[in-house]
Amino acid sequence: PAVRPYLGLGWGVIYHKTYRTTADEGGWRQGIYLATGANAAIGGAGLIGVDFRYMIEQDTRSTNPTFPNPDASGHVTSLKLSYSHVF
Repeated sequence: PAVRPYLGLGWGVIYHKTYRTTADEGGWRQGIYLATGANAAIGGAGLIGVDFRYMIEQDTRSTNPTFPNPDASGHVTSLKLSYSHVF
């Protein structure tokens, strides 16, 4: 089966909100992300894939007493395995 790798870069905005704390807050933050992975056909009707994403979220400082954060930025990573089959 042919393996099809991919690579993606992007920028976006993320809405972040805390609530039901003594100092509720919400606002928009910007983020930059990298996505990479590959898909491969299995037989005539199947597809298997893997996807890895890494995002840097900016302006993450918070003085919220429940979720304090002194850092100027944070990061999020994810790994996803997928399988699809058409009947």
